[in-house]
Amino acid sequence: LAPEITLPEVFQGEVPKILFALGREFLGRNQFARNSMELLLAAVTSPDQVRGVLSDVANRQFALNIHE
Repeated sequence: LAPEITLPEVFQGEVPKILFALGREFLGRNQFARNSMELLLAAVTSPDQVRGVLSDVANRQFALNIHE
C-alpha cells in the first residue's frame, strides 16, 4: 500500500514508545499497589502450598500430567 514505509522503520519508531509507556504503567501507583497485594498474597499462601506438595511427594502421590 505504501512502499515508502518499511516494517523495520515502523518498529524502530514505535517499539521504544510502547516500551516506555509499559514501563511507566508498570511503575505507576495503581500497578505498584496491585503488585504489592499480589506479593503479600503469595507470601501468605506459598508456605501452605509448598507443605502440601512436599507431603504429596513424601506419600508418593505427586504426579505431573504433561499434555502435548
